[in-house]
Amino acid sequence: MTWHSGGSTSCSCLRNSATESLKEEEFIMLLGISHLYIRTLKVLRQEEGQDLVEYALVVALIAVAATAGMGSLATAVNGAFTALSTTLTSSI
Repeated sequence: MTWHSGGSTSCSCLRNSATESLKEEEFIMLLGISHLYIRTLKVLRQEEGQDLVEYALVVALIAVAATAGMGSLATAVNGAFTALSTTLTSSI
């Protein structure tokens, strides 16, 4: 491995045989993407505050399920009262 100074750039980059064929700009971009990937992994692995987020997701899921279930429940209750009303009207 050799150290390669960036010339007009302010960054010194570590280069090895796998990256020798890349242009300097491509190599700097590759380093930037690698750095962003590593930072993203670190953020995703943090466990602080995850319990609160998990509880919020569970509550949101329950709210969505309840809202979706209310539509079919309302239709079933309406059908039952309509059938009862029809039965009572025909009996009188």
